[in-house]
Amino acid sequence: MIFTFSHPPIVSADTYTRVYTPPYWDAIKWATALVPYVSGGRAGCNSGSGSVGIYAAGWIGGGTATATQYVNFYVPTKSSIKAKVRIVYGGGTVNFGFASFSGTEWQWNLDNGSFHRHDISPPFSWDIVLGKIIDIVLLIAPELAPEESTAAEIIELFDAINTVYGMASTMEQLIESGDATDMTKSFTFTADYGNHVLGVGIRGTATGVVTGSGFAIMGGFIPSVTLEISNDCNGSADLTIGDVDLSDNYPIRGKQIQFQTIINNIGKGYADNDKVKFIIDEPGKPNAFNYTSGDCYNFAPATTIVRNFYYTPKTKGYLTFKAIADPLNEIVESDETNNEMDKTFYVKGLPPNKPSKPSGLPLGKTLTRNTTYTFTTSTTDPDGDAVKYSFRIKPEGASWFFVPGWDTESEGWNDGSVDFTPTIANAMGFPGTYYITAEAIDSDGMYSGESDSEVFWVAPNFPPSAPFITGPTSGYTVDTLTFSAYSSDAENDPVQYRFNWGDGTPVTNWTSTSTGHSTISVSHNYSTAGTYNFQVQAEDSNGVTSSWSSQSVKITVYVPPPGDIEVISTISAASFSIYKSGSLTFTGSGAYWDSGGTAPGYYSIVFNAVDGYFTPPNESDQLFSNGYITLMDATHTRPAQYMFPRTMP
Repeated sequence: MIFTFSHPPIVSADTYTRVYTPPYWDAIKWATALVPYVSGGRAGCNSGSGSVGIYAAGWIGGGTATATQYVNFYVPTKSSIKAKVRIVYGGGTVNFGFASFSGTEWQWNLDNGSFHRHDISPPFSWDIVLGKIIDIVLLIAPELAPEESTAAEIIELFDAINTVYGMASTMEQLIESGDATDMTKSFTFTADYGNHVLGVGIRGTATGVVTGSGFAIMGGFIPSVTLEISNDCNGSADLTIGDVDLSDNYPIRGKQIQFQTIINNIGKGYADNDKVKFIIDEPGKPNAFNYTSGDCYNFAPATTIVRNFYYTPKTKGYLTFKAIADPLNEIVESDETNNEMDKTFYVKGLPPNKPSKPSGLPLGKTLTRNTTYTFTTSTTDPDGDAVKYSFRIKPEGASWFFVPGWDTESEGWNDGSVDFTPTIANAMGFPGTYYITAEAIDSDGMYSGESDSEVFWVAPNFPPSAPFITGPTSGYTVDTLTFSAYSSDAENDPVQYRFNWGDGTPVTNWTSTSTGHSTISVSHNYSTAGTYNFQVQAEDSNGVTSSWSSQSVKITVYVPPPGDIEVISTISAASFSIYKSGSLTFTGSGAYWDSGGTAPGYYSIVFNAVDGYFTPPNESDQLFSNGYITLMDATHTRPAQYMFPRTMP
């Protein structure tokens, strides 16, 4: 037979094994009260055979049933214990309609403490499982089963199965025919000095509402409970959580990521039946994710295991991840306080939407060098984050440049509006085809990707306009003439000028560079009479010259305009002679005399004697062009005084 039964000896070695088989120390069943045709549970068990059976039904409520076998054992000191429980069973579950559930589990507890439960996958579907359970009863004790029995009544008959050999023989046949499952489960725990009771068994649950119902049924027996006892608790396992790695160090809302967790056994003993529980709290959503991994058996000392799971964050912000090794405290550990680890990650929001194609080009999309244009774009962010923008421009066949910094992306971030001036200095002023595109970044550093590009052209370089000349068209040989010249450049390039006076003197050097719309003034003296062709030419900063502009200037010899001499005396009989540079120029008489037009110069007057009068003194003065002099007495303040009568000596 595949089942053997024995009773454990009483031993006191530091490490030893005890194998318990039916009959067991005790058997206990429990079930919710069965309401016919509605919901409830039934259970049956017998310590003599190790039999266990449960039935649960749920409709407008729920049903639960448990059947547990108990063993009693003694340890001479605090001990770590690894238990191996063998359960042979048949059973199944079924759900009808909507919002219903049914399930089966195996369970254990120590000294009537809390039960530790683990799911069992029933081997059969409901349409055959009830017949299998009836087969168990009929094979063991056909006299017990009535000809027509309900599932609940059949399960209660497990109380009457008290022959372990009959139970074992029946289950062996069912295993060989594929109608039963033989499983062994392990778990560890710590027991203090003294006597203890360990319970192992099965459990079924079912729930349902008006729209559906659930049922669970399972029956079998427990052939053995093996305890591997170590009186040295320092030989226990000790589980810790190592680091947690993410498949993406910068997780994004709505994007699945993998969490990889390392669990270490830093103790001296094996850990069986180990689980790891993972909990994730999102902003405003505590316990957004709660998952417990499957068992890990024979977890050796000084080794690690890796547990992975996938999760998709739903909210941006700080996500808290917690991992708990042995969450049900099923494993004996030398340190029960180091099983948890918390870690916080920041989850970014989604990137901004792709910005609109940059706008702001003039009609025809042709730009003029040295003219400033304003480009704009906009977008939205799915998370409402603040957004900044950068623009990039490139000549056809060349590399992209950021605007306005032209060097790095960080210099280009702006509020969606940027001024751009194509110039030769920034390599964007050469004639040709160019492209501009925009990109957005939000406060999480998420990039939108580039917008659709816009194409534009930079116009060719045009020469400055022919200078416009203002200034005199005539003058004298003694004059210094001032001329002004004005030229404009279509690209607003700086402009310089040169001049050809037309009198044989060399053409001037180019003047200092001025802005593309400026006036310059120059002066020149034509020392010889004649008609001259004065010319001006402009040149922009790229060496492109305008045509010459010219203006005719007529120069004549300068003849100073005449002046006027007047002589005033006190008597009409006065007479005089006027000299210029020692030469007699005029003679005159009378109380008032005027020379009319007289060449400028230095003049002297000599008054003639008149009988009976004193003669006024001689007088000198300078005559300027268009000026006049009045020759009177020496004081120049009154008429020449002919005093009468003369006083004789």
